[in-house]
Amino acid sequence: EISAAARLLQCLRRVPDPRSKHGVSHTFHTVIAIVIPGLPAGISTIAEILERISIKDLQNAFAQFLNGLLNDEVSVAARMFLSCRLVIM
Repeated sequence: EISAAARLLQCLRRVPDPRSKHGVSHTFHTVIAIVIPGLPAGISTIAEILERISIKDLQNAFAQFLNGLLNDEVSVAARMFLSCRLVIM
């Protein structure tokens, strides 16, 4: 089953990108997805969003993200190790 976030991104992909193709670094649907949550607060640009973000909160969120990746990698490595051990035994 597809998540709500994935469905939203699918819908946003249908919005034509008005930007020049020269120097485009990020897909337009990703940019829109970043801006949408700020619209109710009157924020309409990524710059405005970044002005209101606490660097400490951003660092904490990124640290949690990295810890999750590390835990996932450790879990994958542990499963691979155990499966290899079972095959050898």
